[in-house]
Amino acid sequence: MVDDALDFLFPKSEQAVVRLTVGLVCSRPHLLPPAFLVPSMRFAKANPQQTCPSRFSLSSVKLRCCIEGEASQPKKTASLSMEDAKPTMVKAAVEVTLRKFELSDVDAMMAWASDPQVAAVCRWDPYESTEPLLAFIRDVVLPHPWFRAICVAGEPRPVGAVSVSPTGDPCRAELGYVLARAHWGRGVATAAVKRTVAAVFAEVPGLERVEALVDVANPASQRVLEKAGFTREAVLRKYTAVKGVVRDMVIFSFINADPVPE
Repeated sequence: MVDDALDFLFPKSEQAVVRLTVGLVCSRPHLLPPAFLVPSMRFAKANPQQTCPSRFSLSSVKLRCCIEGEASQPKKTASLSMEDAKPTMVKAAVEVTLRKFELSDVDAMMAWASDPQVAAVCRWDPYESTEPLLAFIRDVVLPHPWFRAICVAGEPRPVGAVSVSPTGDPCRAELGYVLARAHWGRGVATAAVKRTVAAVFAEVPGLERVEALVDVANPASQRVLEKAGFTREAVLRKYTAVKGVVRDMVIFSFINADPVPE
């Protein structure tokens, strides 16, 4: 662990001095000036009966050390810990595109439509062949007023679907989405829902509210909606039957005046 930290933070020419300083801090703190000592070492110096531990972890204490450079260079002071040595990992935002489905997308759709784990939270059962799925695309998806394929940027094959379906009230529609399991947990569904609400109000005349119903036992889908800017409104107890089981549902909404999160 110490070797890794030294390689990360110091050039080879300076590592010998740092190793010597570390050794002195652990074994002979009384030989060092107070500026070298972390609080626990100062306590040991002030209390001769308190022995300094023979081992220490850079992950739990910070070492203040002076590093000798060239004779003509001034001394440099550094404060380091293993937390400081960890590189910062920034997760890049996923980019998706939405487009209309085509009959040729049936094989791509089969990847999630035949998956029992995907179908478990949906009203439909897993498809066992492409023939009924092709009929679904032809008879339901293509005539639908707003049913889009979710594509990861740069890939033409759909990895999921998102729809905004009319209700009995022209100002209100219901959101639905499904995603292939290989893309769960990567931000794809959230990005797709954001794109949906950013576009659908301008494309559907009179639409002012998009709502979504999510099973109370599906927290992942609830997080998708919250991150996409939807407002959690209420829990609807014993609201609907899904595959023969009456379920409690959480209702979320997004209205045309709501901002789409960045």
